Amino acid sequence: MTPATISTAAFSGPDRRPSIRWLVGLAGPLGLAVVAVGAAGDGPPLCPIRRCTGHACPGCGMTRALGALVRGDVELALRYHPLVVLVGAQLLALWAIAVAGRWSPRITRALPVPIAVTSVALVAVWALRWRLGLLDVIAAP
Repeated sequence: MTPATISTAAFSGPDRRPSIRWLVGLAGPLGLAVVAVGAAGDGPPLCPIRRCTGHACPGCGMTRALGALVRGDVELALRYHPLVVLVGAQLLALWAIAVAGRWSPRITRALPVPIAVTSVALVAVWALRWRLGLLDVIAAP
């Protein structure tokens, strides 16, 4: 058996898939709870780029924005990061596909397009916020 066969064998077969879906199913709500409680915006920045350079990266504010969105404060979420609804919807869709067990090679092949669009949008919003002097402004609750 080659190492590739061993690694894929651990995740294949009908006996492993339900347990992995169960773990993914729990990880989603647990992650949302952690983000909702822990991303209140009053702690130190989690972004390694911001911690090292003192400047925001294209995704800075997204964790706080997702936390505000989970808590139902859409206005605050959009102030933290204007793309929070797009990123949140994509994360929710990926979680739902994984939990439903509907992941397929077709989905894997299609993923680069929304990832590329979101990446370009993140950089474009980051550049616009930088140009307008809003990049390092932290939205007050």
